[in-house]
Amino acid sequence: MAKPTPIVAIVGRPNVGKSTLFNRLVRRRTAIVHAESGVTRDRSYGRCFWKGVEFRVVDTGGIVENPLDPMVRRMQDQVKTALDESSAILFLVDLKDGVIPADKVIAEQLRKLNKRIVLAGTKADNERLELTKADLYELGFGEPVAISAMHNRGVQSLLDEIVRELPPVPEREQPSPVAKVAIAGRPNVGKSSLVNALLGEERVIVDERPGTTRDAVDIMVTRNKRQYLFVDTAGLRRKARVKRTLEHYGVAHALHSIKRCDLCIMLLDATGGIVEQDCRIVRFIKEQGKGTIIAVNKWDLVEDKKRFLHQLKEEVAVRLRFMPYAPLITISAATKQRVFRLFGLIDTVFAEAQKRVSTSQFNDYLQRWLTSHPPPISARRKPKIYFGTQTDVCPPTFILFTNERDLFDVRYLRYLENRIRFAFGFAGVPIRIELRNRR
Repeated sequence: MAKPTPIVAIVGRPNVGKSTLFNRLVRRRTAIVHAESGVTRDRSYGRCFWKGVEFRVVDTGGIVENPLDPMVRRMQDQVKTALDESSAILFLVDLKDGVIPADKVIAEQLRKLNKRIVLAGTKADNERLELTKADLYELGFGEPVAISAMHNRGVQSLLDEIVRELPPVPEREQPSPVAKVAIAGRPNVGKSSLVNALLGEERVIVDERPGTTRDAVDIMVTRNKRQYLFVDTAGLRRKARVKRTLEHYGVAHALHSIKRCDLCIMLLDATGGIVEQDCRIVRFIKEQGKGTIIAVNKWDLVEDKKRFLHQLKEEVAVRLRFMPYAPLITISAATKQRVFRLFGLIDTVFAEAQKRVSTSQFNDYLQRWLTSHPPPISARRKPKIYFGTQTDVCPPTFILFTNERDLFDVRYLRYLENRIRFAFGFAGVPIRIELRNRR
């Protein structure tokens, strides 16, 4: 069996530039970068490739000695987990501050781990600051590398040093496609609790206070020899309520995460019903063409479950009527009730989103639908559809060639969508139908 991809943990005290470097290494703005310390709370993973070598980097919260705040203590637990699973450690020190007592304490902690350590001085924005890297020798980790992640100074040299410290990894077979799943919903509906339930560990911090998750955290899960990439997103409030700058960043990352995933688990709160913000989020998911599973969390808190389920289905049918194709499941992240059934639903929706229908088969059905239920005749011209074809997947997209596309109303397109679903499935996936005039 091939060894897993090596992991490099980025550590240091708060606000030394860990998230800025993480974003530079993974080549996309994944982690939130902000002047306020303590922004990074959970572990964020990303893949890095350098000179033919692949490894994963993990961004962590700043290391704090003897934390008093419960949230900060849990952040330190996340850092410890990242250190335990890492193949090598990237220790960052702020060159503008120089080596301070907190850096020396961290150095002593890292020395006890007996792991390969790469030392880097950050924020070397000019040659004068770059020369101060000599001060880092006193930490006892050998030759330090001076970098500025913001200006991309010294990053290539740092990557060379990281690759030299990594253990060799044998070539692996091409992996099967990984389903990328965003877990979306309002604040405090249990998104992070669901991720932890799926993993069987506290992978992301859970707190009763809304807004605990700021970054969109990527978590790889393997089940039944299949891999899934779950993205725990920040809670999506109404725009008028997003006032703090950090929360604004979190919401922006959540929306971006929905865009880059294959499908979404839309999490609802059984104790709060379906509110307007839930509807807005679902509309956004549909607009992005993502497959969707509607999961109603906190089912363990519902007393009369039979009566409530009947009411819930009616409410979903009315409030979320624009997404009747999404499967509905009730779960409890706290007790793990029906949580693992989500994997089966994900497999189904992921496969349906990539399904293709041959042009000949589609046109055979299309002619039957047009014969049994022809489009209403306009006062101007008789609407005609000559033929159609599926042009894309994720979401499934069909183009119908007509004599004049403006002759068709939305009700007839809805009829055709229902016929397509009845004939070919596409469970949990939006279908796009485009009309084009045949020239």
